[in-house]
Amino acid sequence: MRSMRLSWFVFGLIVVGWTCGIGMMVYAEQAEGQLTREERIFGLAKIWSEVKYNFANFDLVPDLDWDKAFQEYLPQAAEQQSDAEYYKLLRRFVALLRDGHTDVSAPAYIQRMIDMPAVSVENIEGKVVIVDLAEGGELAQAGICAGAEITRIDGRAVSEVIAQDMYPFIAASTPQSRDAEAYGRILRGPKGSRVVVDVRDLQGNVRTVTLARDSGTPEAQRFYQGRMRRPGVEMRRLPGGVVYFALNSFGFEQVVVDFDKMFDGLANISGMIIDVRHNGGGNSGYGDAIIARLTEKPLAQFTAELRQRISGFGEFRLRAGGDVIQPRGDSPFLGPLVVLTSRHTASAAEDFVVVLHGNRRAVVVGGRTCGSTGQPVSIDLPGGGSVRMSAKKCFYPDGRPFVGVGVIPDVEAQLTQKDVAAGRDAVLEKGLEVLKSKMAGISAAEVAFKTAYPAIVEGDYYLRLGKSSDAIDSYKEALELEPDSVTAHLKLANVYKRQSNEKEVLKHYNATGFLPDDAWMIIGPFENKDGVGFDAQYPPEKEIDFTKQYAGKDGNVKWFKPGHRQTDGFMNLASVLKPNEWTAAYAATRLYSPDARSVQLRIGSDDEVKVWLNGELVLNSNVPRFAAMDQDIVHVNLRSGTNEILVKVCNRTGYWGFYMRVTDVTGKVFDDLRAVSW
Repeated sequence: MRSMRLSWFVFGLIVVGWTCGIGMMVYAEQAEGQLTREERIFGLAKIWSEVKYNFANFDLVPDLDWDKAFQEYLPQAAEQQSDAEYYKLLRRFVALLRDGHTDVSAPAYIQRMIDMPAVSVENIEGKVVIVDLAEGGELAQAGICAGAEITRIDGRAVSEVIAQDMYPFIAASTPQSRDAEAYGRILRGPKGSRVVVDVRDLQGNVRTVTLARDSGTPEAQRFYQGRMRRPGVEMRRLPGGVVYFALNSFGFEQVVVDFDKMFDGLANISGMIIDVRHNGGGNSGYGDAIIARLTEKPLAQFTAELRQRISGFGEFRLRAGGDVIQPRGDSPFLGPLVVLTSRHTASAAEDFVVVLHGNRRAVVVGGRTCGSTGQPVSIDLPGGGSVRMSAKKCFYPDGRPFVGVGVIPDVEAQLTQKDVAAGRDAVLEKGLEVLKSKMAGISAAEVAFKTAYPAIVEGDYYLRLGKSSDAIDSYKEALELEPDSVTAHLKLANVYKRQSNEKEVLKHYNATGFLPDDAWMIIGPFENKDGVGFDAQYPPEKEIDFTKQYAGKDGNVKWFKPGHRQTDGFMNLASVLKPNEWTAAYAATRLYSPDARSVQLRIGSDDEVKVWLNGELVLNSNVPRFAAMDQDIVHVNLRSGTNEILVKVCNRTGYWGFYMRVTDVTGKVFDDLRAVSW
């Protein structure tokens, strides 16, 4: 989560209708709560309104009808119930959004009602496995050790408990994040109560143990204090000139101070491992400061999109990006770098990984990350609780998504139940194995991890300074490192366009696989109010006749060739069609192939998109999103001769258009395909 100011908009008039007579309220913590019916309705309506107008990730829950869900939950909120039951209802409501940065926090007086035994469990190989336990606690007294599996809780199978009692109340962006939270909370319950668990060891022996949900016992306090003492930064040297850093939090600036002290004392280091498996986030700026010690060139930060709605003007999606992390300090570490990740790697820690991974500065080893970041906004609720809401959508530096997916490691490695029992860190072992393979025969000064992206960032920096020649040199350096870099070719085409060097423009643009703008015919806009346009069969889906006119959104429309020429690969429909909000349009072109062959159509769109090849629907993506290259990759067969391509793109608000590249199945560009004008 990056620290920044973010405005959010005041609760709308429709909510006032639901809360007539409540007036302005200031909620302080209640000693013993009993919310009124009006307060309960107000709290639910406040969540609904703020989410409706500011939540950033509705595209990740395309089947959710938020208004309908609000209507269904209203009578439930109005029913007489305890405050604890009410906040449980709010958690279930918000969990519908499936977003790890959008969740409900109950008031402190409710949280104090909950406790758990002094034991830590995790999802290991799909089992509830004990990974740590209190010395002298009930489990230890029963002879149970780390690595044992909990199979039943109060007589119920753990799978039933997770499915019925945990999943419905967890707002998580990914399955791995949902499991991390569900398994971690599975033993929670009323403070002072007892829970009966069946525990099976690796030999198959099953024991039944009763555990107290009481964190106030001496054994429990020692257990939790020991876990809380984990420092923000840990460092140790490993054999072979390798240094290991564990960055356990980005929650405070001392992390950077401590890292710098440890880093500045290093010498003769051949490789580095950074472990963020237990880092749940904090301030992305602290992670950036550490990254700045690991590069000699600027590195691109993640990009972001913010959703805002302004009364009278409608909805806007604001893009942010293009910032870079500048090198910091003397003697940066430039050698091989491995980053260890897990499902617990979240928020600012994911931002940290995304920068290193997106710039190809590090190899990622471990498990998929949480898949959730996004500058949450906190909103007060009745009784002293709160809801936080994700107001920012983040992407890799090149526009690839990781929210709702997680960072996918280059080398997957997970702990097994036997690893836990043996106290073995198999993920660290795999990280060392990968690192040593990179270190073999490679000095720290060599370019083992250098790829196109840092050089591209450097070129962008020179271009902002008006140094076109230096920018060209940097972009060409990027192509030396990655000859097929689409981004580098597009950057060069753009610079040469500014210099009116048409020959070089065509050379680099054609090397990307994008079809030129002048190969397309466009028609629109058609109606897309409330999203009706995606399924509507407008005339271009039935016939392509460039001589005809059809009824459009605001009068008749006809086919035309766009008059502008872009060198970024993006067909910008918003710039050539008016109106351009809640609209749909079509683009048609022909592609000549000298023979029948298999190809990939690589497509990105803002928003929903359909694609037909020779009259056959080959892509049907009903997902509102911000466009990026290669979001959808469709394997198709071209016939010998001319092939007809039809693209339909719907828009809600803001940016509107699409990308389309044609490549072979490995992503390389053909040199014998050509677009044919109509």
